[in-house]
Amino acid sequence: MSVAAVDTLAALPQTGFVDFRRNFPPPSPLIKEALSNALTELLNSPTLPDDLRFPRFNGSERDCAAGATWLQQRFKSRPSEDRIVLSNGTHSTALMVLAQIARPGGAMLTESITYPGIKPLARLLGIQVHGVDMDEDGIRPDSLADVATKTGARVLHCTPTFQNPTTTVMPAERRQAIADVARRHNLQILEDDIYGILLDDGPSPMASYAPERTWYMLGLSKSLSLQLRITYLLTPEGALPSQYFWPATMTTHWMPAPLPTEVATKWILDGTASRLLTSVREETAARQLIANDALRSVQVRSHPRCYHLWIDLPSGWSSDAFAERARRIGVFISSSRSFAVDEASAPNKFRLGLGVPTDRAVLKASLEALRDLLSDEPY
Repeated sequence: MSVAAVDTLAALPQTGFVDFRRNFPPPSPLIKEALSNALTELLNSPTLPDDLRFPRFNGSERDCAAGATWLQQRFKSRPSEDRIVLSNGTHSTALMVLAQIARPGGAMLTESITYPGIKPLARLLGIQVHGVDMDEDGIRPDSLADVATKTGARVLHCTPTFQNPTTTVMPAERRQAIADVARRHNLQILEDDIYGILLDDGPSPMASYAPERTWYMLGLSKSLSLQLRITYLLTPEGALPSQYFWPATMTTHWMPAPLPTEVATKWILDGTASRLLTSVREETAARQLIANDALRSVQVRSHPRCYHLWIDLPSGWSSDAFAERARRIGVFISSSRSFAVDEASAPNKFRLGLGVPTDRAVLKASLEALRDLLSDEPY
């Protein structure tokens, strides 16, 4: 085992371990003051008791207006508030949407390497998951058409911007091609754009290319603060939310909690959310520079605005074996097997989330320890 890696971590003024398996935004220096100000204003509000007393269900008119304001940054035009539904996070949103459009016993398509939470969610609903081949631009249209024909699936789940874990940003031409295939094969699209707002000049969402069939999700927990488990769902054109989500909102954990919803709405409308987003983008860029320096001899795929890395392993390593070796020195990473639809063909790579360490020095030393470990002989 790499003595250099152990010595590097041992020199840090910390206890416990460094967990790179989680993927959430790096700490913003503004978050404490912003939260304190929001709670102080809410406590002084004469309407607070009623604001927090009643459930928000799919979001109040004011909440949906805030959601439209936030989504406008991605769509470049303001979406209709009538199509916006609030929920208790992206996972809850995906659960509710898939229960409606895939149905138990149905089939769903997704990237061959995909967000790991989608697999257990599909098992919970009794939905079969089929992987679609990818290239450097994301899902391949030819593979999507082929798998859709073979499986008869009617739903495609995808993350076109900063795909998790590969960090791919699907270009506009590819998004149009995927939308065209979806129309030909009558596929509904469940688009997870939770990282999309981190990229201020990126391609428009898939929902812009196929608005009549795309269920678009934009959560706040990956761009502002992990504490804000709020997701804005934009339903397809012509799909009334009440037809799909009522009365299920009363019988599941779908509905957003009143207090974080009130904070999210306030932050968006008074500009605090925009300032927090800028802060997260700046800290992400700083951490990317640290990673570029610490891992300069390692094959890494990422983006300056993205806070996770997709790292190649040297020949001879398996993803699981390297994850176990890293664990022994106190560094936890995500093996590729958890992301692969077909786990037997998982690539020899691993994902690493730069946002977890609270301190840049800890981040730097941990990355250097992993670099030293990568130079070890596999066993």
